[in-house]
Amino acid sequence: MVIRGQSLGDRLDTLWGDGVAALNEEWKDGEGKVEFFDTYGFFEEVYHHPAKYFNGSITPDVVGHCHQCPVATDWHFCGIGDCTPAERDSYMWWDELHPSEQTGRNLAAEILKKIEGKSKY
Repeated sequence: MVIRGQSLGDRLDTLWGDGVAALNEEWKDGEGKVEFFDTYGFFEEVYHHPAKYFNGSITPDVVGHCHQCPVATDWHFCGIGDCTPAERDSYMWWDELHPSEQTGRNLAAEILKKIEGKSKY
């Protein structure tokens, strides 16, 4: 979708950026600061360069997932997963919806970089 020359994604980034700037201005006398973290951009980077982010015992997999619930409509039947512990670090996705443990670790490390002022996201 394009809104007056900007894609919807670009427009939303602008709105988020403006909102973050407004909050920082409003709270400038406080001790906190609000930052915008581009999770979509980070996930896109992980998707296109998986070897930098996944170090499991098998080839990195950004399309498949480590675990398939036997009854898709009832999470109560989901167990600990179908992968070995060594294979888990090779997957971007835990199941059809949730990021894997390794993706979570990578995301946390990148957010820490953002807090330190060292992340492009």
